[in-house]
Amino acid sequence: MFDSSILNVDSVAFHINDKIILEKITFKIAEKDILCIVGPNGSGKSTLIKLLTQENRPTFGSIYFQNNLLENWCKNNIAKKRAVLSQLNNLSFPFKVMDIIKMGRYPFNNDFFNNSQIELSKEIIEIFDLNKFLDQNYLTLSGGEKQRVQLARVFMQLWSEKDYFDGKIVILDEPDSFLDIKHQQVLFKFLKRLNEKGLTIIMVLHDLNLSMMNSNKILMLKDARQVAFGDTRKKMNKKNIFKCFGIETNKFKFENNEYITYRN
Repeated sequence: MFDSSILNVDSVAFHINDKIILEKITFKIAEKDILCIVGPNGSGKSTLIKLLTQENRPTFGSIYFQNNLLENWCKNNIAKKRAVLSQLNNLSFPFKVMDIIKMGRYPFNNDFFNNSQIELSKEIIEIFDLNKFLDQNYLTLSGGEKQRVQLARVFMQLWSEKDYFDGKIVILDEPDSFLDIKHQQVLFKFLKRLNEKGLTIIMVLHDLNLSMMNSNKILMLKDARQVAFGDTRKKMNKKNIFKCFGIETNKFKFENNEYITYRN
């Protein structure tokens, strides 16, 4: 039966030997949704990302992208529609920053990085404030600078000369890691801009307020299981936050946004 969701996760579990790493995860997201995945350390967030990005395969259950089983997608074809920022991006070779950004265009290997793609790269390089680093050895950068380079690579993979992102999805595991406040603001503003042009976004975030402000859907995990999924403002309530994190919270509104404060 046809399903209009862009991503459908159906009763997914992941076990290693007798240990349950993830169990009974079920949710669907539509095109242009922004989903935040939240939960305490060890709840299964990064494991779920690895299943969504085919780094691991589910022990049970199925994942569908655009109504096709994830495992049936040709790797090169899905790479043109889905880009991934992993939690760890370890590189041991002294690539120049520009060379890493170019890697995002690898699935489009006609002329690999032609003149039009060079023009496309200029805006992303500007957005992530990387102009002065382009010829620098990536290994010499700070943690935040490396994160910005990886983000630039990810968005180069999805970039389009027509500024068209329908049917595309980006999966980001802690994209704000190591970023200072300025570059966090730049990132979330950029994500909202691409979302308005059709991009579907999945993010793992630790900050509940950033999750509230930057998503319309929330998935809450604890102890390898799903606590809640649905509309962010409805599901991110006191009861679910306590169930997920074991902390008491209050909510307040300011300038049409809701914020969470923590009680001692």
